[in-house]
Amino acid sequence: MYSKIILNNSISTDDYLKLSDIYDRLVFLEAIKCSPKGNKSKPEKNMNYCCPNEFLISEINILNPKMILLFGNSVSNYFKIKKNLVNNINYSKNKKIELFKISVNNKIIDVVKIIHPTAFGGNNNTLYKELYNLLNVNL
Repeated sequence: MYSKIILNNSISTDDYLKLSDIYDRLVFLEAIKCSPKGNKSKPEKNMNYCCPNEFLISEINILNPKMILLFGNSVSNYFKIKKNLVNNINYSKNKKIELFKISVNNKIIDVVKIIHPTAFGGNNNTLYKELYNLLNVNL
């Protein structure tokens, strides 16, 4: 649904055919390309820095996206720490959504960071409407 809002400027779920067509325009990437030994669900701290730096940036360069949708904080924080951030962050009213721009090899890319859909409150109509409204005001 987040992608539908971004690509089609719509929050309706009534048209399932259009919703399925959106997948033809998306690429799903993982920032962490490997799992640590033992606890596979929790990356080690330095993995959140090293993996995006080594792999994700190269993938972004190849794909040349207009916009990136991030779920959660780790990759968002990576871009902010690496000083790729090129503007102030615009927040939704409950701060579950952030809009900002980053620079990757001198190309400016719009970024939407939103809480993960499986997180508490991460998959609801209120959040969809906030994303829709925030995009219409800021992009």
